[in-house]
Amino acid sequence: MFDKVVEKLTEKVVRIEDRVREELSRKENEKIKEYLRKEKLIITFSPKWKIPASILYWTLTAFKTHQYPPILAPYSSFITHIAPYHEQYSVIALIDNINILKPMFDFRRLLKIDTFILSENLPKQMKLLDTMEIRFEGGFFEKNIAWSLYLSILTLKSLANEVRTKRVENLLKEITNVGEVVEDMCGKFRREIEHLAKVLSENVETYVLAPDYLLSVIEGFLKDYVNVRVYDISSVYSMSDMFKNNVVVVRTGVEEHMGRYIRFKLGFGNVHEIVVNVDPVSAPLYLMIIIEASKEIARNM
Repeated sequence: MFDKVVEKLTEKVVRIEDRVREELSRKENEKIKEYLRKEKLIITFSPKWKIPASILYWTLTAFKTHQYPPILAPYSSFITHIAPYHEQYSVIALIDNINILKPMFDFRRLLKIDTFILSENLPKQMKLLDTMEIRFEGGFFEKNIAWSLYLSILTLKSLANEVRTKRVENLLKEITNVGEVVEDMCGKFRREIEHLAKVLSENVETYVLAPDYLLSVIEGFLKDYVNVRVYDISSVYSMSDMFKNNVVVVRTGVEEHMGRYIRFKLGFGNVHEIVVNVDPVSAPLYLMIIIEASKEIARNM
C-alpha cells in the first residue's frame, strides 16, 4: 500500500509542477515581483489561503533585506486593525471569496492603498491592472501545494538579484523540481509516515509540536482530526505536564536543541519525531507531501 500511495502522490506532484510552470510563464508575474520587492509589505488572506500566505511570509522574512519586515494578517484583522494605520504599506491579498473581494476593492479605492489581489475567481468588473486570476485544479492538497510552489518560486526569483547567495540558488533548484524527489523522500520518511498514518487511523489523542513556520501546514492538513492537538514547539517549556503520551514533534535541523529538550523532558518512549532536515524555507512544502501520504495510508487502514 505504501508504494502505491507514493507512486500516485509522485504523479500528482509532477502534474502540479507542470501547471505551476504554466502560471509562472505569464507576463503578469512581473507586476507581482514588483510588489514582492516593496520596502513595506502586508500579506493578507482569506481563511482558505492561510498556508500559501504563511509560506510567502516566511520566505520573505528569511531573505528580506529591507528595514521593515513583512506583516502577515488574516483579512479580518487587516481590514479593521492594520490597513487603516499602515497607509504607506503595499499589500498582496490572497482572496478566494466574492464576499471578501467586494469590500477589499472598496477599501482599496477609499484608502488608496497600493494593493495586488490574487484570486481564483475574479468578477469581470474587478479584473483591473493590479489583479491576477489563477485557477489550480484539485482538492485541498493540490491547491495548497500549487499555490505555495507558485508563490515560493516567484518570491525567490524576485529576490535573486537582490540576495545573491548560494542558498537562494539552491532553493530555486530544489523547489522547481520537487516532483523528482517525492519517491526518495517518502522512502526516507517511511517510518514517520506510517507512524503518523497509524495515529490518524486510530484517532487517538495526539499532541503535535512544531515551530511557527510549520504550524499552518499541520493545522490545515490535520484540521479534520479532532483528537490531534497542535501546539508551538516552545510550549513544552511551560506546558510539559500536558504532553504525557503520543507526542509527535515536527521540526527541521535548526530546532535540534528543542528536540533534545523534549526527548529529555517527556521521555524518549513518548516522543516521535518527524525531522524534515531541509532548509526551513522549503520544509513546509515537503511536510505537505509527508502528511498527505500519511492521510492516504490512514484512509486505507
